[in-house]
Amino acid sequence: MKHIGSLVLLIIGTILSFYGGFLMLGGPDGAILSKFSIQFGIPVLLLAASLLFWVKKISSSRYYYALAPFVVSIAAWLVALLVSQNTGFYFWLYGVPGSFIAAVILYIGDFVVSKKRESYVD
Repeated sequence: MKHIGSLVLLIIGTILSFYGGFLMLGGPDGAILSKFSIQFGIPVLLLAASLLFWVKKISSSRYYYALAPFVVSIAAWLVALLVSQNTGFYFWLYGVPGSFIAAVILYIGDFVVSKKRESYVD
């Protein structure tokens, strides 16, 4: 049951990372460093990071793949600041879903390995 709960937290954390990245990259007003993007983007990203951190704690895995959507959102924001907003936007748009797919694949692999480990112990 804890694996289903941590998978749900992974999905919710990824959605919040996606939305927080959207807010940090300009959001509705279109400005990267506006008061709105900082005021609402940072708390959403911190909430996403805490949820994704709990995925690691609940599933008791030693991998940090669950934090990948959060890290990609922060990296996209930094790319938008340092290179261009357009480049950061595309990095965010394709990077967060790609990191989510990779995290789910690694999560399923970790789940299968843990089940095999439990069967060897029994």
